[in-house]
Amino acid sequence: MQFQEREDHTEALERMQAAFASAKRGDVLPYAQLEAMAGASRKEPDGDYRIGKFRRWLENDKGIVTWCIPNVGVRLLTDAEQAIDEPHKAQRRSYRQLNRSCRRTRHVEADRLSLHQRRAMFATVQAMRYERLLIGRSNRELGETVRGTETLPKRNRKIA
Repeated sequence: MQFQEREDHTEALERMQAAFASAKRGDVLPYAQLEAMAGASRKEPDGDYRIGKFRRWLENDKGIVTWCIPNVGVRLLTDAEQAIDEPHKAQRRSYRQLNRSCRRTRHVEADRLSLHQRRAMFATVQAMRYERLLIGRSNRELGETVRGTETLPKRNRKIA
């Protein structure tokens, strides 16, 4: 079922698009200006929805990923940050979510489950642990490849 978009939401989105059309990657869009263009505080449901809709527009239409900076505003990521830092952050987030799920399943009393449910839970937990292991390895490798190196590294001389 398709719902009808409210006119005040579309008007607010158009105002934000016009106001921040000249914003470049690396800029921070202050919450005060975003809230003024949205017509509502970000702590209200309408304001939060409108700012989120603007961030989705930036990501989907302009290809710019954003990060929220608490009590400051929305940061438009540069190409380097979008290519390197965003995947790194997403991997850390998924690792934490898998960790949380593994911890929560530890408290389930298996005696209360049927045999099928126990087997399904065990298989799911094993898959989550394996996924967590792979994500951890990938995250470490990504961190090592991203780490900055010297432009001209010093070479160790071999003494013969």
